[in-house]
Amino acid sequence: MADVPNFEIRGMVDGGAASNGRSVFITLRLWDGQKEQDVRLFLPQDRVGTLIAGLTTFGGIARDARVKTSPDEDQDGAYTKAHALNLVDVFLDKSVTDASRAVLTLQFAADEDRKLNVLAAADSEALLKLGKSSVAAMKMLQAAEQT
Repeated sequence: MADVPNFEIRGMVDGGAASNGRSVFITLRLWDGQKEQDVRLFLPQDRVGTLIAGLTTFGGIARDARVKTSPDEDQDGAYTKAHALNLVDVFLDKSVTDASRAVLTLQFAADEDRKLNVLAAADSEALLKLGKSSVAAMKMLQAAEQT
C-alpha cells in the first residue's frame, strides 16, 4: 500500500447536505506540518452514523492509551465533562412505523450556535435501560443540588 499522508484536523469550517440530501459534506481545515488547507469531504447520508460511532470508538481507544501512560488523567473516572457531548434535547420520531424499534433524535450542542442531531434506533429493552438510567441521573442531579 502506498504511503498515506498525515494531516492534523484543525477545524470543521463548513458542512451541509449535498446531492438532494443523499449525502452530507464537511469542509475540514487540515494542517500538513507546513501549511493549512481546506478540504471538502462527501459522505453518503446513511453512513453518517457509522462515522460518528467510529470516531467515538477511536476517541475511547485514544483516551485509554493516554490513561495507561498518565493514570492521573483517570482520577475522576473514565470520562469527564470535558469528554462528553452536551445533550440539549431529545425528540421521538413519530413518523417511523417499524413496530420493533423507536427512533429518537438526540440533539447535542456542537458549539455556541450550532446543534448536532444524532438518530438512535432503540428496541424496547434499550428504551427501558434508557429510562432507568435517566431516572438514576435525575436523582443524582437532584441530590447534588441539595448539597
